[in-house]
Amino acid sequence: MSASGPISERTFTEGFIDPDEPAPWWLLNFYLELPFYFPYLDGAKFNTYLHREKWAESAAANLPEPPFVLLAAIQTSVPAPIEPSPAMAITMRNLLHDRAKGDLRTAFDVIPVETGMQIASIVEAITPKVLLQSEVDAGLPHHPTTYLNRCLNALNVWIRSFAFLTLDTSVRTVQAENLPQFMAFFHQRPYDGEIIRFDFFRAHDNPIRSRNAFATRSLAEKTRSVASSVDDTHGVFKSKEWFHTAVRLSTVEGRHDLAIVAINTAFELLVFGLARVLLADEGRSSQDIEVEFGGRMGVGTLCHRYIEPRIGGRWDTGDQSCPIGDVTATIVEVRNKVAHQGLPVSPGQVSAGLTSFINFAAFMVRRTAASRWRYPRACMDLINTYQHPPDVTVGARFNKTAQAIVKATPKYWLPPDDPRQSSMPHVVVQGTTGDLPGTISSEKRTHWETTNEFFMHWVVRPGGSAQQDAADGRGGSPPQD
Repeated sequence: MSASGPISERTFTEGFIDPDEPAPWWLLNFYLELPFYFPYLDGAKFNTYLHREKWAESAAANLPEPPFVLLAAIQTSVPAPIEPSPAMAITMRNLLHDRAKGDLRTAFDVIPVETGMQIASIVEAITPKVLLQSEVDAGLPHHPTTYLNRCLNALNVWIRSFAFLTLDTSVRTVQAENLPQFMAFFHQRPYDGEIIRFDFFRAHDNPIRSRNAFATRSLAEKTRSVASSVDDTHGVFKSKEWFHTAVRLSTVEGRHDLAIVAINTAFELLVFGLARVLLADEGRSSQDIEVEFGGRMGVGTLCHRYIEPRIGGRWDTGDQSCPIGDVTATIVEVRNKVAHQGLPVSPGQVSAGLTSFINFAAFMVRRTAASRWRYPRACMDLINTYQHPPDVTVGARFNKTAQAIVKATPKYWLPPDDPRQSSMPHVVVQGTTGDLPGTISSEKRTHWETTNEFFMHWVVRPGGSAQQDAADGRGGSPPQD
């Protein structure tokens, strides 16, 4: 898009083509508005040369070596309105109209505008519009987002170096999702620095404002009921929280190394938590279980001693064709290289780790579902946390049994004699689903009232609800994984 084009279109009009001028190659200038103040002086530079990288084989012959990203801090003093945000002002005005009296009712109708000043930190990032061989090998497209992520990787080196020295907690690594949704960039001639063309693009899918989406009635109820089970005694639930942490670390902060550590933590919490519940299903006392797991124990030992004999399946950590072997190769071994050698982790490695964890959780659900009458607590704990794979049916009869267990021992993942059974849950939530706007369409209203999300569609929990499966599910066993 040329500088004279209509900016309001918010789309490419020319794609990602080069300017209509002869040049052997082009520089791209990105301007990254940080979501925090970066305490560097205006004009400070942090030029990053990528000595381990090479230009793609198809690149022009006269490109400078090594590849680079040139970074410069731009500190801009901008007016900052000393007033509520527009959304907050509307909310306060409506609340006061409804619930206040006298002059207070109109206090937010007219807000005098006062302004202060604040410093906005913007980083200029310049890199050649030429793919690296590693980007080609990874299948990345010749698209602004590829070059933006290259610049963000360099910027995060700067941020991490500064944070290491200062331990400033307000400074943190950033990903595209932390930046404005639509971003400007320039094409710059490489030798004289002249800016030739202005473009902008959509850097990510996070919306500027609401997507006009809402939690369905089912999801709102499940969220309320889950709150009482998010407990520090509940290892299997904790594993899913760590899994979510891993996804956030990778996609939002770009810390793929920390994401792998988080996935490994999720895996260990899952197997150790399940082993405890399996013993509770066998009638072991709380004291016995604490003795069993009071000392140091490796994950492999735990799986072969406590899980494999009880629920079956293949548990060869050296065979990547089975779930535990895939987890070992893509999560445990990668985590060990991070923790013991400080080696970097690629986005592809994180993706492989997340996938293997999901497959492993599904494998565990299948195996416990096959033994659900002997290990009902373990089965419902995994299903409550990680949902049904499509090929698993437990049936209404089992659902009724599970409800009875919860009624007798609300903290069903603990043995009946555990003293924590008599304590109140961490929290007990009373909630409502909220009110649909009067303008909502009948289709959306029906969706809100009737939809059961694909996750946690079978929930057994105190104060919760349970979807009855039509089939009893007693015939046959899930396939071996």
